[in-house]
Amino acid sequence: MKLFHYLMLGAAMVEATGETTAAGETTEGGNTGQWAGKWARGKKKKAKALAANNPTTTTTSTTSTTTTTSTTTTTTSTTTTSTTTTTTTTTPTTTTTTPTTTSTTTTSTEAPTDPPTEAPTAPPTEAPTTGVPVDIACTLKKGKALGCANFNLATGDALAQQLMALGEKGRAGVTSADLSYNPRLDVATIQQILAYLPNLKAVNLAGLGMSQMHPDLFKNNPSLKNINVSNNNIVCARGVFSHLKPKKINYGGNPALQKITGRSKAKKGKALQDIETFNSIPKDHCIYV
Repeated sequence: MKLFHYLMLGAAMVEATGETTAAGETTEGGNTGQWAGKWARGKKKKAKALAANNPTTTTTSTTSTTTTTSTTTTTTSTTTTSTTTTTTTTTPTTTTTTPTTTSTTTTSTEAPTDPPTEAPTAPPTEAPTTGVPVDIACTLKKGKALGCANFNLATGDALAQQLMALGEKGRAGVTSADLSYNPRLDVATIQQILAYLPNLKAVNLAGLGMSQMHPDLFKNNPSLKNINVSNNNIVCARGVFSHLKPKKINYGGNPALQKITGRSKAKKGKALQDIETFNSIPKDHCIYV
């Protein structure tokens, strides 16, 4: 309150001084500079007087606080590593070498009296398309009917091997054989093949080119009932059927036999009569007698 009182008193004095000065300037325009100096000195004195009357001086200090904000930026770096895997596959190569087997067979000119006990080397399974024909195995239906018609058989090795593979029991089950129209087969080979088949009831030997029939041709086939020897140009059949009792014989296409019997085939009783006629053929017409 005292400070406020002094301030108000100072202001009143200043105003009073200002009014006096203004009046002086009006009345005494010529003394303006003089009064201005006095006024300044008076102002200083009043200020000192005010300071002397107010022993307490208040100083207000304003402190400015400066805040510095530091921003730290963190940079994260991610490194991606790519791995490439290469797989190498190795494919093995297999080379197969097939050996070649050469077989040489010698055919005897004499007819055997007993069945052979050994088979020749393994036969081929397919007929050749060029070159010299090679024997192939025959067909066997239901284990009973042997079919070799027009197979261009020559040595008979393939067929012999096939029959040996059947075994004794298998061969005993064969009841018919067709060897027709294989003119390269000789009489000895034919007899050898028939010797493997003891239970034959029917045989076809047509078109084999036999002019002479060996007396032992059917020695190992006592059960034969149906015999076909047509188209062979046979001139001698002496003693061939003597031990047989066939129900039917076909010998057409053999002019010499047809001439002496007056027919080309016979059944039952007539077949037995024809066998007797064949046995009467002169020996000088026969090679094997």
